[in-house]
Amino acid sequence: MKQFSFNRFRQLLLSYLADNKKRLMILGGGLFAATIVLFTVGMLAGATATVGKANVIGIDMKVMRLITAIGYANNVAGIATMVILSRVFANMEQRSGEIQFLMLPATTMEKWLSRVAYIVLVGWLMPVVATYAGILTWTGVASLLGFEDGATLLRIMFDNAYALDMMHISYPGSLVFLTFAFAIFEVAYFIYCGTVFRHNAWLKGMAIFFGVVMVLAFAFGVWMGYHVVTAVTNGSTQAGSAQDVMELVSLTRHSALFLWSGIGTLALAPLFFVLSYRSFRKRQLETRKYNIITLQK
Repeated sequence: MKQFSFNRFRQLLLSYLADNKKRLMILGGGLFAATIVLFTVGMLAGATATVGKANVIGIDMKVMRLITAIGYANNVAGIATMVILSRVFANMEQRSGEIQFLMLPATTMEKWLSRVAYIVLVGWLMPVVATYAGILTWTGVASLLGFEDGATLLRIMFDNAYALDMMHISYPGSLVFLTFAFAIFEVAYFIYCGTVFRHNAWLKGMAIFFGVVMVLAFAFGVWMGYHVVTAVTNGSTQAGSAQDVMELVSLTRHSALFLWSGIGTLALAPLFFVLSYRSFRKRQLETRKYNIITLQK
């Protein structure tokens, strides 16, 4: 079988969903409940811990509370996504399961693509749906109980687009593009990790990922520090002036940093998909050789 068959691909995908139906319901319910709990904690924390910050940068307290709460919920969804995506080939962790899966009457592309499609539905779409369903449910219940004005909260969430206006970005579309590009990159990267690392792929993948993020954050901090020191040295600003420092930080909006970062991030995604497929195909060939040698013995 060398020709790709959509029918075989569909049957494989449906079989994964049917075999793991109960587990997926538990996972989705857990993410939904965790979102409600963390959103509650975030709203309370935003009401108490960010008063000073809100006063300094001139943001409405309700907006600040929402930023904190949504941040808590998104962090859980993000970590869950990374862990689930890295388990794209969890069915191959045991040698018996690996042999059984790789010997299925389907092409290598069909088996690889069916697992990728399955894990994208489970690891990316489900956390997003569960998280925002939890946020909307919390908002509705809080509004009914009189704790919050649900209409106001929803208006703030959608109209302010996570309060991006506070960042004074001249081209907010570039940040939206960067968010989209990072989501695609995240899927490709952790699927690659799940293909290459046979055990604890999520841990190894997250260690490498956050290590690179820390290095890039440090480099960005050095770059911004250089601009601040240069401006102070040249006398164009006064050290200790928060407003002037914010103006220097806003250089990022003029340098199209978000746009180019999004382009670079998005360009890496196909590379990780290709590397994942090549690694999977190599395992397919190794299993066939192993079976041939076993039969000969």
